[in-house]
Amino acid sequence: MARPGVTREQVFEVADALVREGQSPTVVAVRTRLGGGSPNTINPLLGPKPTFVSPSAVSQRRLAPVTSQCGVTWFR
Repeated sequence: MARPGVTREQVFEVADALVREGQSPTVVAVRTRLGGGSPNTINPLLGPKPTFVSPSAVSQRRLAPVTSQCGVTWFR
């Protein structure tokens, strides 16, 4: 019986978690975190570096410096 493969959602979730932790979401890092998975499945899902991160992770990373600067500006 064939083993079930990793899903697109699993790869994106792990890649986002790695980015939030300050790590690079490489194929090896994603496979390690998932406990398996084919590099031939994972690699295309990671795609070019700017596109593997979900919109929620991008907005969190971009808004953190902005909101911290707003606090500095508004409370001076």
